[in-house]
Amino acid sequence: MKVDGKPYLQDGTGKSFTRYFSALESPDEFKWHRDERTRKVTVLSGDGWHFQFDDSIPFRLFEGDVFVITADLWHRVIPGINDLAIKIEED
Repeated sequence: MKVDGKPYLQDGTGKSFTRYFSALESPDEFKWHRDERTRKVTVLSGDGWHFQFDDSIPFRLFEGDVFVITADLWHRVIPGINDLAIKIEED
């Protein structure tokens, strides 16, 4: 289901869910933001996407990558070639 005002679709609720980002969205839709909870992210699919933490160089996302986004840390995704799917698990 599409989340109001957000550039992704989401399956699942609670502390574990999957998000799908379309490569067709305008790059302007992928804004810097912070999350209220620490999250573990697993990349399920997507080519050419990048992730950037505040004050850091963007890094490319590859299927199977796992990383943690600490609560209240500014970050963003940068669109790639095709759609991105990630699994998110919150503390």
